[in-house]
Amino acid sequence: MMQSWKKLTNHVGFVCLAYSLMTVIQEVQGGSMGNVMFKIADKTLKTSSAIDVIDKNLTV
Repeated sequence: MMQSWKKLTNHVGFVCLAYSLMTVIQEVQGGSMGNVMFKIADKTLKTSSAIDVIDKNLTV
């Protein structure tokens, strides 16, 4: 149950942003969207700072 319209629109916006970023990574690395999701999860869960992993992978 959503508590406000603003929270709902923010949530939808972040979901769209995450999907867009995953699509860009998929285009660069190839493979399916599921593979991209698992690669991101594997790399972010093994480190203390997820943003460092994402920065490192995007600069390669």
